[in-house]
Amino acid sequence: MAITDRVHSRAREHVMQLPNVRFTGPKPYGELAGYARAFDVAVLPYLRSEPTYSGSSTRFYEHLAACRPMVATPGLEELTRKVPLLRLIETAEQAAEAIADLEAIGFDDGLTTARWEESQNGTWQARAAQMQEELSAMWRPLAGARTSDPGHGRKHIRNGRGAALKQRRL
Repeated sequence: MAITDRVHSRAREHVMQLPNVRFTGPKPYGELAGYARAFDVAVLPYLRSEPTYSGSSTRFYEHLAACRPMVATPGLEELTRKVPLLRLIETAEQAAEAIADLEAIGFDDGLTTARWEESQNGTWQARAAQMQEELSAMWRPLAGARTSDPGHGRKHIRNGRGAALKQRRL
């Protein structure tokens, strides 16, 4: 990753000197879950800006399945609805405090099972099943009206002058 900003470059150099931080370089996607499970805490620092704010955090769901504690900025609207599965922070000081709080309890905030259960609702299979269920619920009334009505969803009504009009039910 190339960092051209001097402030960020210095911050990265400082972090790279820490004994518990490793920059491993690119890894195959299939290996990333193992790395996520090895974290003490996942940090999700998003800037709040459009279109990002209205987007979805794929990284959140990946870390959710790893069941590790998470500290995140509210840079994605979706993350604001995921508390207590993650801790929202606004500043670097709050991030440091949240991580220190987690370290004090051995990085076990008691939410491992809740994160795993929630992660199972976020799989592609679960999302597809939910979409199918919602579409089926929308289709049932339409399909029932068409199959049980010989007028194929049309009914005859009379306007104020006695003329018959056909109206399609939706």
